[in-house]
Amino acid sequence: KKNSERLSNHLPDIKAIDYNHPVFVGYYPELRMPNGIEAPARPEGIFARNADILYLEEIQNYERRIHDGIDYGFFSAYNYTKYNLKGEEDYTGVLGNILEGNYDSINREFYGAFFRNLISLFGHIVDPVHKYGVPASVLEHPETQLRDPLFYRIAKRVLSIFYHYKSHLKPYSHDDLYLPGVTVEDVTFDKLVTYFDNFDFEINNALTFAKAEDGSDISYVARQYRLNHKPFFYHLKVKSENEVDSVVRVFIGPKYNAYGREYSLDERKQYYVLLDIFNYKLSAV
Repeated sequence: KKNSERLSNHLPDIKAIDYNHPVFVGYYPELRMPNGIEAPARPEGIFARNADILYLEEIQNYERRIHDGIDYGFFSAYNYTKYNLKGEEDYTGVLGNILEGNYDSINREFYGAFFRNLISLFGHIVDPVHKYGVPASVLEHPETQLRDPLFYRIAKRVLSIFYHYKSHLKPYSHDDLYLPGVTVEDVTFDKLVTYFDNFDFEINNALTFAKAEDGSDISYVARQYRLNHKPFFYHLKVKSENEVDSVVRVFIGPKYNAYGREYSLDERKQYYVLLDIFNYKLSAV
């Protein structure tokens, strides 16, 4: 979705984070922690280095093991159980647990916690060995990490592993997608017009009172601009030879990249967003 937003503003795709190059994305969050300390800034041009409990080579090894498992066609659990990635079962959830290194990971000792390690490595990049007592950055707090542009470069690298796994799955056959006797004859979309609109929301939970009842009669509302759109319609002309129950899924995505070159279908598929899904009973014509 982030890349789609950038394309709508004629900006190129986000590049995945690279260990071997300096981080050219500086960031000053302008936030203050609850204890009054300002969230640390990140200047441009800093290289990722080993942290006090985290080594760069170790993170690279975790990533290589995950890639190797996908290429070999199996993951290994704690008890040497093998998850066959070449079968019919979808192990996307298993891969997600491995990348996050959470409690449900099948083998955290071997596969590590790749996503969390990247967040820690780049989140504390200005003071990797805690020499100066720099607090955790906004990148290390889940509630603020989306503010940091570097988060999306980290996410791009993590998502590339999911795409690598998906590329090894058996593709859908014609019979999997074909609905006998049903033909989509035409698809038309109204022009989608977006604009920024005022949005009001309560921020009472952000206030502190000596007693809870002191805030019962007070309501604080914040206003910010948010992206909105005018009503639009899309029309599907479908011909059916039989009366049949169907499921309609509508996806929307870009056709061209930021430089005007048309995406191939393989390139384009990662940008599609599910716009609508509904059940519909088709009648015979």
